[in-house]
Amino acid sequence: MVEMRMYECTNCGETVASNEATLRSVAFRQVAYCRTCRDEVFGTVEVPAPRDAADQLIPTWH
Repeated sequence: MVEMRMYECTNCGETVASNEATLRSVAFRQVAYCRTCRDEVFGTVEVPAPRDAADQLIPTWH
């Protein structure tokens, strides 16, 4: 059985499971948002997911 990591929402303090939390890096620290607070904070703005270590970096020069 896999244990789900739990986070505390930065805005409301609600406990949020890792599969429901939106994680962001703010001022070099990780913060979590529950679904309701994420919608309030980000609205309709599409927030890109953090890059994975395996993502290829594409040079801008040719």
